[in-house]
Amino acid sequence: MFGYLEGAETHQGDSSNDVRREGVKSSMSASFKTSSLFLLVLALLCAPAGTSWGATIDAASCSYEDVSAAVQAATWGDTVRVPAGEADWGESSLVVTKGIELLGAGSSQTIISSTLLEPETYAYLISFEADETTAANDQAFKLDGFTLKANGSYPPYGLLRLSNPNYPTHLSKVVVSNNVFQQLVDSGYTSFAIGLYPGVFGVTFHNEIVDGDHAWRFLGSLESGKTVEHWEPGSPYAMYFEDNYIHLSEPWGSTLIISGGGGNRYVSRYNTFDASVNGPDEYTQAHDIHGNQPNNPGAGIGFEAYGELRLGGVGRWFDERGGQVYFFMNQWTESGGSGSYYVWEEYDDDTFTPSSCEGLNYPTTAGGTNCLQRARDSYFWRNFGGESGTTLSTSLVVQFDYFDRSIEPPTVNEPLTLFENQSWWRDTAEPFTGAVEPVGSCGYYEGPSCQSSGIGCGTLADMQAIETCTEGVGFWVTSQGTCDDLSGYVGHDHTQTIEGTLYRCNAANGWEPVYVPYTYPHPLRAGEGGAGGAGGSGASGGAGGSAGDAAASGDEEGCSCGLPGTSQRSRPWPLALGLAFSAAAAVRRRRRS
Repeated sequence: MFGYLEGAETHQGDSSNDVRREGVKSSMSASFKTSSLFLLVLALLCAPAGTSWGATIDAASCSYEDVSAAVQAATWGDTVRVPAGEADWGESSLVVTKGIELLGAGSSQTIISSTLLEPETYAYLISFEADETTAANDQAFKLDGFTLKANGSYPPYGLLRLSNPNYPTHLSKVVVSNNVFQQLVDSGYTSFAIGLYPGVFGVTFHNEIVDGDHAWRFLGSLESGKTVEHWEPGSPYAMYFEDNYIHLSEPWGSTLIISGGGGNRYVSRYNTFDASVNGPDEYTQAHDIHGNQPNNPGAGIGFEAYGELRLGGVGRWFDERGGQVYFFMNQWTESGGSGSYYVWEEYDDDTFTPSSCEGLNYPTTAGGTNCLQRARDSYFWRNFGGESGTTLSTSLVVQFDYFDRSIEPPTVNEPLTLFENQSWWRDTAEPFTGAVEPVGSCGYYEGPSCQSSGIGCGTLADMQAIETCTEGVGFWVTSQGTCDDLSGYVGHDHTQTIEGTLYRCNAANGWEPVYVPYTYPHPLRAGEGGAGGAGGSGASGGAGGSAGDAAASGDEEGCSCGLPGTSQRSRPWPLALGLAFSAAAAVRRRRRS
């Protein structure tokens, strides 16, 4: 190409050649500009999801006024950097509505305090409340590198709020990482690090959470949560809490519980909950998923928990008062007990806070319209407790099966609604044979406990060797040897990742896969340089990240360039290509003129 231009330049005495030469240069210049424009547009479209092309705004200091001004000046996709320093924001709450990155200088460098002199209902230190533009374009939000702490006479309700009121649109790229959240000790008020509301999905990792009576809460309403993308265990439609270190700074009665409901869902994996300063006999509880109650906005949809490590105390793994639970391969050490499961039904789903699920994917009550809010389709297996964390957790208590808990005496459901081997399955100390007791013969309110194991664990060959099975029983297929030894697989400093597939026996006496844990590390962590360990200590070496893993989450490193049929909903390819064609046409018009 350039040789031809050089040849054209040698015929300077020929006016016709001059004309041709200018035409060639003009044509090639236009072609070059058009090609360059297309390459630029395609490069933008092919950029990994979450790539920021926005401006960087530096707050003048970490004072509330300066940080708030910087956030207000930012637009979608921008990065706001907050410098090192300590600041007390008093009773002020920073509200962020746009999808931006809010970055401190590091959790030991940028320290923000909340000082409440009087109790305030639902006060947060930082509140992310996505606006319509953020939700419509699935803009990313990130909070990284801060210490947020309570410092007054009363704690804020939560230190960080993550919310998206734009139902049914959901956010899929919310990241909270490398922060310290410190609540007050024994304040007498509900207090926690993070409040999670429906429609906010992503990953919360490498954080340290200190004190508070809750680690985090999942809140909202079933009316809103049910409209958000349908959730099944193992799907990306949840907030993933992984590789966080949660602990008490001194002995006091906190359980470090995770609780809530209201149409929400979450996944807790590879976190450490350390209450060992309380000793082995202080009562504690790990999880509480609420059901429907007259004074709350509906049941939680469900949760998963695996790879958790709890230290100290004695009590319950969880209260399942509603929703769906997959709870497996968790360990409780330095404990005076082995951990127990509690299942409740407190209020009738068609009578108390009923919510229609007609036309949605969620299960309904016998009437076929209202959402089923009680415990359902849940599996608990290979969880261990005791002093050394090697005693299999087998205790299950059906706490209530009530139509109306609010009256005295409470009205018991007739017929009962909760049954082992129908509402849930679990493993016991008995070897798994594939057969369990008939539904209604055990595992119900005020009834005897079931003895047979409802879930097996072993290799694919072990499962295939079982000739007959009762519909609904499960089998966890793994080649890792984790059925009896969780060493290295639990806690924020784990060195191995739990892998396997849960199979369920169907009506035809066959096994079908129903669950595989979602990609670990979460695909949004790609490029963060190490998996596991609060504060960034490596746990499983390398941050996840094959192109296939990224593509599975809609984060296509392999680049399908945002063309039709891809899942890059945040990349407006029709607009981008339209702009490219318009620009190219403009170049052609200028050339003709």
